[in-house]
Amino acid sequence: MPNTAKVQFNVKNFTPGISDPQPAIFGVIGITKRGPIEQPELTILNSWGQFERLYGGLIDTTSDFPFLCKRAMARGARLRVCRLNAVSVGAVKATAKTINNADGSPVGLFTAQPKYHGADYNNIKIQITDPSNGDTTNYWNMNITHDLEPDLNETYLNLGKFVDGIASLQTVLDEVKSMSRLMDFTYLDTTAGVLMRPVVLAAVNFSGGVNPSGHAAGDYTSALTKFNNIDDCLILAIPEMSTTAINQAGATYAASRGDLVFFAHLANTLITKATILAERVAVGNNSPYWAVFAGGIRARQERTLIEKAISEMGDVLGIAAYVHNNFGPWYSLAGWNRGQVPDTLGVVTNFGTPASFSDLNELANGQINMLVVKNGITQLSGNFSGQYASDQMKFLSVVFFTIYAKRTMKPILEQYLEEPNDPITFKKIYYHLKPLLDNWASPDFRAIYKYEYYGDQDANTIDELQVNNAVDVQNGKYKINLKLWPIPSMQELTFNLMLVQGEGVFIS
Repeated sequence: MPNTAKVQFNVKNFTPGISDPQPAIFGVIGITKRGPIEQPELTILNSWGQFERLYGGLIDTTSDFPFLCKRAMARGARLRVCRLNAVSVGAVKATAKTINNADGSPVGLFTAQPKYHGADYNNIKIQITDPSNGDTTNYWNMNITHDLEPDLNETYLNLGKFVDGIASLQTVLDEVKSMSRLMDFTYLDTTAGVLMRPVVLAAVNFSGGVNPSGHAAGDYTSALTKFNNIDDCLILAIPEMSTTAINQAGATYAASRGDLVFFAHLANTLITKATILAERVAVGNNSPYWAVFAGGIRARQERTLIEKAISEMGDVLGIAAYVHNNFGPWYSLAGWNRGQVPDTLGVVTNFGTPASFSDLNELANGQINMLVVKNGITQLSGNFSGQYASDQMKFLSVVFFTIYAKRTMKPILEQYLEEPNDPITFKKIYYHLKPLLDNWASPDFRAIYKYEYYGDQDANTIDELQVNNAVDVQNGKYKINLKLWPIPSMQELTFNLMLVQGEGVFIS
């Protein structure tokens, strides 16, 4: 049947996609009950449950670090944790146990050892039992239990027998190795044995695990380098430490990288404007890639409900996670709308009252961000980086946006390396970046007022270049100049309240 004449459009979108960096991934260094020693690259922790399973729970008598991590994660922080080692007393793994076969001529089949260092792994038991399927010649069961935390227990049923041969031929425990959160297993070279399954073994504890102790400032500063191969953390912090040397090292490390910000905590014992400013000066480091926080938090211990003073850093990281997840890194962390701290009894030293305004203003002039109680609400005051110079990089939100922008554009631009260096590629780059830049300047994002892109995307031939020159282009070089006008956070609002007297004449 004939149809009415028409023009039909088939729209196909060939615009390359843009992937945002994952938000709210922060690196933290501190003391935990268990877990891998100084290996933050192993995993990103998304919940307190994950933290508890891998690094253990709260250890109020030894360190506030897990408690601070919990407060940060409650607001959406995703953490890369660096469990601290010590030069004084280094961490030690519990001694490995050799598991033999089940016949009269013992043959070592494999060794079992806790996966990580520390005394908590002395609470682990290993047990070998007969298989659930009844075939005691070819199968066996293994139980891994924790004396204090049954949620960590692991049970492996009806595992197969070993083969008579060298270690590289064994495969029985391959899947168990990948699944176990607690144990490592190492195959051994076997000799001829009648029964190539493990001997029944009553539950027996591991021993010899030692926690690191006697931590010194140098242990913390050296741990910073464990993040050298990690590029997804926007913030790095040592939440419960506040020494001058540690903060200097953190600020210097972040400045040398230029792709993250070190958050420094000033001690809760600094309770006057003068002492806080003096410590800021002592740390020095005029860099936008660090930020200073003080004020402390008063909270209750979860187990005892006793009030204690803790570092504000757990809550600062929680604020940062909330803002970065829900608004964007270019939004200020401070203020009534986004900088509130829930679940707190207040701050250690409060500069949020009207009587303390001049002191708070001087602290802000020193680029120090304070936790305060203002209008009855505990909140962060200050959106400042550690840079003294009065340009836009003094605003922490602008620093975060700069890092975010570089992280977002870098993988886009890298796609065009080794492509033909000609006007077609110049146009592709421009149209790949343009939607991203337009979004940043849109009312939905509110990251920049405007942008100006200077490239040679409008050139059709090498003779029409405006920004680049033909010699450089023919040598494989191409240059783009991008100007951005970031939107800072409002720092001063003037409201003129004028009282006037009525005009005119009244006669009674």
